Amino acid sequence: MPRIDLHSQESICNLSDGKRRSDMWLPGRVIVGVILLIGCLAWQTRATQNDHVVISISNGAIVGERRGHYYAFEGLPYAKAPTGDRRFAPPELNDEQWDVPRNATALGAYCMQWSHTIPGKDKLFGEEDCLYLNVYTTALEPADTTLSTLVYIHGGAFMFGGGGFFSPTHVLQKPMIVITFNYRLGPLGFLSTEDDIIPGNFGLKDQVTALQWVRKNIRHFGGDPDRVTLVGFSAGGASVHLHYLSPMSRGLFQNGIAHSGTALNPWVMAEDSAGKAKRIAQSLGCPTDLSQTLLSCLRERPAADIVRQVPFLLDYLYNPFSPLGVVVERQSKLNRKPFLVEHPVTLSRKGKLTKVPLILSVAQSEGLYPGAEFASKPGYLQDIDAHWYELLPSILDYKSAVPDATERDQLSRAISEHYFGKERKLTMDNFRDFISILSNRLFFVGATRAAKLLQPHLPVYFYYYNFKAAYGIGELLSGSLENYGVAHGDDTLLIFPSSMRDKHPYTDAERRVVTNFVTLYDTFSRGLEPMYGPDALPVQNITGKLQFLEVKAPPPCAAVAVNGVKVTIKNGPIIGEQRLNYFAFEGIPYAKPPVGGRRFAASELLDERWQEPRNATRTGPVCLQWSHLKPGDDKMDGEEDCLFLNVYTPNLTPEGDPLPTIVHLHGGAFMYGGGGFFQPDFLLQRPLILVTVNYRLGPLGFLSTEDDVIGGNFGLKDQVTALQWVQRNIKYFGGDAGRVTLSGFSAGAASVHLHMLSPLSRGLFRSAIGHSGSAFNPWVMVERAAEKARLIATGAGCPSNGGREMLDCLRQRPAREIVRQVPKLQDFLYNPFSPLGVVVEKHGKGNPQPFLAEHPRELTRRGKLNKVPLILSVTEAEGLYPAAEFYGNASYLVHINERWNEVLPSILDYKYAVRDVHLRDALSDVIKMRYLGTVNLNAQNFHHFVRMVSNRLFFAGITELAKLMQQHVPVYFYVDRYKATYGLSEALSGSDKFLGVPHGEDILLILPSSLRDAAPYTGEELMMVSKFVDMYESFAYGQRPRFGKHELPAQEDYARIKYLDIGFPDSTITTADFLSDEPFWGILNFNDGTTVPFA
Repeated sequence: MPRIDLHSQESICNLSDGKRRSDMWLPGRVIVGVILLIGCLAWQTRATQNDHVVISISNGAIVGERRGHYYAFEGLPYAKAPTGDRRFAPPELNDEQWDVPRNATALGAYCMQWSHTIPGKDKLFGEEDCLYLNVYTTALEPADTTLSTLVYIHGGAFMFGGGGFFSPTHVLQKPMIVITFNYRLGPLGFLSTEDDIIPGNFGLKDQVTALQWVRKNIRHFGGDPDRVTLVGFSAGGASVHLHYLSPMSRGLFQNGIAHSGTALNPWVMAEDSAGKAKRIAQSLGCPTDLSQTLLSCLRERPAADIVRQVPFLLDYLYNPFSPLGVVVERQSKLNRKPFLVEHPVTLSRKGKLTKVPLILSVAQSEGLYPGAEFASKPGYLQDIDAHWYELLPSILDYKSAVPDATERDQLSRAISEHYFGKERKLTMDNFRDFISILSNRLFFVGATRAAKLLQPHLPVYFYYYNFKAAYGIGELLSGSLENYGVAHGDDTLLIFPSSMRDKHPYTDAERRVVTNFVTLYDTFSRGLEPMYGPDALPVQNITGKLQFLEVKAPPPCAAVAVNGVKVTIKNGPIIGEQRLNYFAFEGIPYAKPPVGGRRFAASELLDERWQEPRNATRTGPVCLQWSHLKPGDDKMDGEEDCLFLNVYTPNLTPEGDPLPTIVHLHGGAFMYGGGGFFQPDFLLQRPLILVTVNYRLGPLGFLSTEDDVIGGNFGLKDQVTALQWVQRNIKYFGGDAGRVTLSGFSAGAASVHLHMLSPLSRGLFRSAIGHSGSAFNPWVMVERAAEKARLIATGAGCPSNGGREMLDCLRQRPAREIVRQVPKLQDFLYNPFSPLGVVVEKHGKGNPQPFLAEHPRELTRRGKLNKVPLILSVTEAEGLYPAAEFYGNASYLVHINERWNEVLPSILDYKYAVRDVHLRDALSDVIKMRYLGTVNLNAQNFHHFVRMVSNRLFFAGITELAKLMQQHVPVYFYVDRYKATYGLSEALSGSDKFLGVPHGEDILLILPSSLRDAAPYTGEELMMVSKFVDMYESFAYGQRPRFGKHELPAQEDYARIKYLDIGFPDSTITTADFLSDEPFWGILNFNDGTTVPFA
């Protein structure tokens, strides 16, 4: 495995950039990547936001950078510079070796071209030394994981374009690699004298060399050289087809996708190539009698002079748009390895090709390239109409193919009569008919013919793209937002975004289409049936009829405001914002502020109305808390006015099919945390809505005097109010109020269990997921709650006799003074970590609607609950919360050893449950003997200590819940034994030593957080992410939960626990009496929150 290092900006500035060119820019309407020279100063500016990473490839070390969820390595030279004697010669794989790490953080120069996308007369752009590629990867662990690779070939009629024009960000929502690259274009890439001196197809041979580079190097980027998908658009799509036919490309890819281009399109195979080569040479003063002297002369001419001859091959504007293209080559001693030895029709018909699956596609109005340009000025259509017989052959690319003028005129007349009748007058009124001519001639006929010719030899899938994007090539070339149809490239600009869309943010409908296309790429690149969202692309059959999926527009989107996205909820309009593949509405108040007389009272659904749109683009403050996650002595964080929630949705179409909703309850021992801690990016790769919630914590959320004055459980009642808000409002975000899944982690998971037991929560959710928590865990049900309330009241300067007087005083005290009393309830670091928790409430005048009227164990045993399906889980080393913190400081272990009988009851949460100190000491001694024997706790036996904490604080209560609950509802279970790169264990211990799979390891693969900012997700982790998201999606849609290829097993009886044992690369279904050491804990009398004995 190559070494991967992160570097600071200071070291990066000393790197070599070899011959990389990044100082070119493309002016005009299309800014191709805005490629600027990035000097050391610019590097230093960027290094504050991006981590630079060094890996080694076959040539030496290269330095790329992390860009959010992926790594970028740009401007890598894959072939020797095609200059001097290598001009008009096949490329040679770059074998240069370098000792100093090479800068790979900026695009290389584009290949020299006469570009259609540059306005004005001088369309020259690029450099001759241009054979660079770019690698974008979600993983950098070649020894441990292999990702599928997409090699993308840009379009541009073999005349213009470049690899850096498109961005990989959309596709890299899935774990894969994207490679883009430059290849020679126009005269420098496709000149041919139709002999073995200048045989031609040099640009295609560049593409082969790029594929060879990929096969040689992709493992260094986490890729599998045997899982390469070749993708192309327009001329790139035609190139994909040609690689199927070329012997040079055999074994270099495993499937292909050709968007809007095949080798059978009329503009692909060049006619009269030798004549065009001689015209260019003659214009430059080169002899044309012998090909060899012509070649020698052209190699001495400036490259720019050669490219400047392109306009002499164009008759009208940029037409024919591909005057120099592909040729059938002659094999000889001088051209030993021709790229193409027979015509594509012949090779396709005979099946002399690479027999791997292929996707083909066309857009509804392909002919908007080049046709949209003719709508940009009134005079263009008049010109074409007036000079129909002169111009149409160039526009439709049959001027060179049909040299006889009379025959050409007959063809032009037949086309005119077929589309316009006897009296043709081309105007904007019949412009769409003209576009239909272009679409059929230049794209449709070749694509459908290719599908039918290829289907006997390989699986051919097809889609017809009929969704109008907000902005694309049609708008760019016409200079108008008039809808002329679904243009050439409208689909690829959604899959691979470009700067062309910078001023036109993606709409909700477009984002949903993006998600479906990413699914298509993901499934196909992994060797599966290609799925466009939920729809499979049809494969061609022998009937001769074209089988295709029509990609249509999703239902209309919600209103888009000037500065964001607007929806109107019950309270009034709110403004959210578009993010990569979803919409975010954050900081929405769901309850009245719990301040003043509403402190220590049940929350009330917000009934405020507003007329002006309310900003919903930032999360609200977390609830006031004494946070374990905040370093230092002062752990105060948040605000008392905190009852806000966040909605993330990929769909803002209430009239469409409503989506299931996940309502996630954060963890934090009922003491700290917030709804904004987790992000939706992974879950919203699927058609799901996510709602995250703040609820009151610590004293403000869970203080109780064990009567109806301060009844307690206020944080849980906040959660009920949030669920009520979801029922009232989720339809405005595209959601189905009848399909709500309640999910939670740790204290959030215990909350999920409690909502299944509470009458207040009936009918508010349909299924439940509890990660690493249940109401049976000892830290959930609080003991001596009234005593703790009096202690807090005294500390805050209030009467401690309970009753109304104490409540009134506490309501007048600053909230922060109340929260500052928390440390008085903790004895060692942040232990017990949940000193204030859930209580069985007393019903009374002051508490008319208790959340919990009986103990959870009693309610569960008797089946007095919301009977919905439930997923439960644990991780292999749950006890690393809180134990990992002890490992991070040797003095903590010493302290635990020296004060074992004082500290252990706080760590394991039985100090308040077991009042008698002698009984506590006896329990502590028995536990130590069971797990450590007569040896003191140390780094070597720390894993035994973690097992002890895991069993007491998590395993015993969660497995008991699974066994009791299975009598009443379907209960699914998994155990997570997959260790991620970074999690709660590393955060708390400050060590990267493997201590086990900690509490929360799985949830961070479902809902990413800032905890992972310094540790980007690896490709392997992203594969696990996909499986966890599969689980959520299948369960939310009412199916049996699936984790990858496995279904989670349902519990079958009380005696045994059945679970999916999750690992990588494989998971297994296992049945056992217990997960660990639960029986030992069952015989110990801890009296956790009740006198009811352990089940």
